[in-house]
Amino acid sequence: MEMNGMCGASVSDDDSEAKSKLLVEVSSNGVLGTASEILMRTELDLACSSEKLVNLNVLMMHVATRETDFEAFASDKQYTLDDSPHKAALEFDLLSGILDSEVEELDRSMDMLQREVANVREMISSCKHSGDTFLEAEEKLRDSEETLKQSQYQISDIRMQSSKFHRILSCQDGSEEGRFFNMNKNLNTAEQQRHILRMLEKSLVREIDLEQKLTESKQIEEEFKVRLPSSEQEAFFMQEEATDVCERWFEAENTREVMRGISKDLFGQLQIAQFNLNGSAHRESQLISKLEDSKQEFYEAERRVKTAEAKCKSLGETCKELNEELKVTRDASEKVNSLERQMRESDIRLQHAVASAEASQEKQNMLHSSIQDMENLIEDLKLKFSREESRADSAEDKCIVLSETYADLNKELSFWRSRLECLEASLDHAEETRMATAKDIGLQTKVITNLLMQLAIERERLHKQISSLVMENKILVLKVQQTKKTSFVVSSHDDGSDSKESHFAKHNCKTEENVSFCETEVAPTDSASELGRVRRMDAGVLNFKHFLIGILFLLISSSVYLLQSEN
Repeated sequence: MEMNGMCGASVSDDDSEAKSKLLVEVSSNGVLGTASEILMRTELDLACSSEKLVNLNVLMMHVATRETDFEAFASDKQYTLDDSPHKAALEFDLLSGILDSEVEELDRSMDMLQREVANVREMISSCKHSGDTFLEAEEKLRDSEETLKQSQYQISDIRMQSSKFHRILSCQDGSEEGRFFNMNKNLNTAEQQRHILRMLEKSLVREIDLEQKLTESKQIEEEFKVRLPSSEQEAFFMQEEATDVCERWFEAENTREVMRGISKDLFGQLQIAQFNLNGSAHRESQLISKLEDSKQEFYEAERRVKTAEAKCKSLGETCKELNEELKVTRDASEKVNSLERQMRESDIRLQHAVASAEASQEKQNMLHSSIQDMENLIEDLKLKFSREESRADSAEDKCIVLSETYADLNKELSFWRSRLECLEASLDHAEETRMATAKDIGLQTKVITNLLMQLAIERERLHKQISSLVMENKILVLKVQQTKKTSFVVSSHDDGSDSKESHFAKHNCKTEENVSFCETEVAPTDSASELGRVRRMDAGVLNFKHFLIGILFLLISSSVYLLQSEN
């Protein structure tokens, strides 16, 4: 028993050491797995940021072209209305503002990626003994750090260029205000009126382009709305699968605990059976020793019986001799009496010998019966011993089967744990993509609402300019009529006045033709019916319409954001 206890203690120590080593390996593998997942996510984010940097470089090139146009306009004092200072300044300002906001957002994402890379380096530094996996993770980390540094250098260059654009805008604000004041003074000529009409035509074309962009943005928003339920459904399915995996994992844990309890019970029963077996063996040895003692006593009783039989035979011989002597010595009474006395004594001795022989026979029978009982008991003990051995063998087989099932359950449990970790990572990735799409939708709705408000302001300003031009045309017509009625000039002066009247009439005809030309030139676009309605509307109705569209987009974006936050 002590040897068995020592063997069990050594086996338990070996198992504890193996379990500790296994736990260390599993923990290091888990840390490296999470680090590799974070590195994959950072690589994807770096790829997206590099694409954003390419797009920002293209946007910076567009802003640079607008900068050259704006500087040419600012340096040229004899500008015409085709160069539209408000248009150039507005485009340049909008593009530079968009560039600044995108650069700031990209800079924040780069800072977050840098923090993640630092965390991954700390995680990997604690697993240097893992071998090849550690080297692969360190190489990936080095590549991601290099790409991050290159992206930061490109962002710093773009930020310097955008600050240069802001300086140009701040320097040109004062000169543009003076030039706008001079432009308002020189709007009384017919040439400027034609330029204003052309500008109106261009503004209408820009409005049509903006409407097309608005429809495209609506289509994009609808696509996002269509994608959003599918992504939510995928996330829901992933959550359900994760719950199923958790349930199976808990079931496996329960079965493992049950099997462990069963194995403990069987091991206890096996120890009890072994203890009973040792007790039965000890009792068997005691019974065997008792049997040997009883055999020795039996042999001694047989020896005594044999001696008693020999004495009986000798007594019988002496009796015969005495009878012969009695016959011979009948005459002598004394001899007869003595012989009778001896004969009585011999009879008594004979009776005692017969009684002792019967007692020894009874003892012999009792010994035979006890020996038979001992043999039966030994056979029963042998049968019990064989049964206990068979039970011990079956218990050992069951323990082996239970250990194999326990190992299989541990393997299945590790598989489901890895599966659960993968599902959690994919769920986190889906949640991040959903939040990114929501942010993109919110930014696009903000940009569209800003563009709509600016378009409404521009249209109102153009409407005011057109109304002022109409009033000036009426004043010119009144002046021409007054020149016709005057009769205080000379005939040559009359001829001159006629020529002036014809000139003004031609001018009016030209203006009407220009107006009609503007109307007919804008008409053959894809949205001709919509443009006709826009011409017939006044500024107040257009402002109200655009305001309603902006409110509608804000409501749609807010509802999408609320749905995402609730999910």
